[in-house]
Amino acid sequence: MNEILKPLHVATDILGINVYKVTPKGLIYSKLKILRVVLYQTVWFISTCSFIKNYQFLNVARASAITLVVFTRVFLWGLNMMAILYLMLFRNGKMILIRQKLSEIDNKLEALGLKERLSNLAQRHKKTLTVLILIEIFALNLSSEIVTHILLERNDFFASFVVLQYSRLFSTTFLTYFLIQTLIVQKRFELINELFQKGNKTILWHLVSCHLKLQRLVKILNSMFDLQILITVTFYFAQTVLDLYTGITVALFETNKGIFVFIALKNALQNIIELFYLTRRCSELCIQANLAKKLVLDFEIDIQDEEKRNFIVASGLKLSNNKLEITALRMFSINYSLLHSLCSAVFTYICVMLQFDNKIPKVSIKS
Repeated sequence: MNEILKPLHVATDILGINVYKVTPKGLIYSKLKILRVVLYQTVWFISTCSFIKNYQFLNVARASAITLVVFTRVFLWGLNMMAILYLMLFRNGKMILIRQKLSEIDNKLEALGLKERLSNLAQRHKKTLTVLILIEIFALNLSSEIVTHILLERNDFFASFVVLQYSRLFSTTFLTYFLIQTLIVQKRFELINELFQKGNKTILWHLVSCHLKLQRLVKILNSMFDLQILITVTFYFAQTVLDLYTGITVALFETNKGIFVFIALKNALQNIIELFYLTRRCSELCIQANLAKKLVLDFEIDIQDEEKRNFIVASGLKLSNNKLEITALRMFSINYSLLHSLCSAVFTYICVMLQFDNKIPKVSIKS
């Protein structure tokens, strides 16, 4: 696991997120890394206060809407960053527990002859994680801020990057840990499902046991990240609505302001991409986990073996009655249905906001 997460450890060290150091005994607090986190947070806080105090309204009619977008982004990502720091400093037990549980499950799978498959998966996961981090840092954040800086011809790149992008990088990089863990667990479910389909009766007992342990592991992972998932989804939704609303109104009622339309659409697209990938990872994991209940109940067993028969039937019924879902503080599930609902809600909110916008000229029809 440490080898898989090495790219993430490097990224979190650079960004001042990680407060642990990896030892043979597990994760322990590092005073140097904690000091680095405190330093980075102090710089961010001072820069944010200075940014808000010296903020200058843009020379456009929709300056108030753009200001609302900027301040909403600063507040929500800052809130998310504080939640992550609380999690890292005071609720690290679940992170250690996840590593231990996954290691136990891998040992069971290796005993079933899957050691080489797990080794190949580890290499693929490390490459996937590296690509995710590079896309997140450079393609979706750093390059985005550079483009915005060039188009607006600002001379405060460092300050704006620290205020607007650092907290986002902090949050999304930490969320990458959740995303890669969901991928790792999903692949374990796929391996177990493959063995179910082969119909090997001698290892059936062990497969069901591994599957139930993986389900419990996912629930621990979900409980660890549920608050951040809620804040992240809320941010993506709110920012997408505000960005699209601002872009549409500027496009319709401003002249020679195409730069602001482009920036608004760029930010909205960035939010949609990240929300889609989060939804996809959670949905694919749950699909693989919930597929096992059908495979268990379809498995042919010797009806004379009452103990195993009762165990399989009970496990199948338990899986059927406990559908695995990843939720945001149990308020809503993260799946494709949520994505569809959010798209509908975004469209509805934009229409309502445009309808009640007093600055939009109204057309009266006289009979």
